[in-house]
Amino acid sequence: MTALRFNLKAFRKIRGLTQTELAEKIGQDQSMISYYERNWRTVKNSTILQIASALGVDPMELFMNDEGVSAKDLKIQVDFWPDDFRP
Repeated sequence: MTALRFNLKAFRKIRGLTQTELAEKIGQDQSMISYYERNWRTVKNSTILQIASALGVDPMELFMNDEGVSAKDLKIQVDFWPDDFRP
């Protein structure tokens, strides 16, 4: 989840959002955004979807490495179903 913490912060800053503003958009407390960006908490699948939506990015973009390669580019399947739902 290391890429997630860096990309979350980078996309948040690109969008001109503070941690508080992003937290409000997804119904979380500012401290949780801080925890995610520091990799102190594991982000639930459903929260990843909310964050991606609030930032206007594909959820896979949150997992890009330094070269801009995402799990999608590497053909890695990532399950983003909400935690309480499975088809």
